[in-house]
Amino acid sequence: MSQQILPTRPPSEEDEFFLRQGYENVVTSLGHIEEMARHLISAVGVVAGLFLAAAQLKTNQPAPLATFIGPIVFWAASMLLATLVVFPMRYTHHNNAPAAIRDALKHSRMLKWWLLLGATVTFIGGLFWAVLSLFS
Repeated sequence: MSQQILPTRPPSEEDEFFLRQGYENVVTSLGHIEEMARHLISAVGVVAGLFLAAAQLKTNQPAPLATFIGPIVFWAASMLLATLVVFPMRYTHHNNAPAAIRDALKHSRMLKWWLLLGATVTFIGGLFWAVLSLFS
């Protein structure tokens, strides 16, 4: 049983535009993901500093170490995951093999996306823990 290739119409200008956007999106999304990780690293530093200041103001003395452990562990994990997103990855592919290059970029994008998601979840977890420890 042989497969017959049916003739199709050439792609319209709109189809070609969206095809180009789809190809470019794979590469540009890596930059966007890494930029979000950089912003998250900055946010963790700012929020951790504000939390430490608020904990000290609440008690009018240095807060006990137990108050800091939970949020700080979550934020440290968030910074570690976000830092892994920013670090360059090794792209292993065969020379002159567009499919291998595409697969390597897609794999890198998905891995960095999952790392960024983990960093975001642990950052939010640290925020909740900090709020609970300040208001309890």
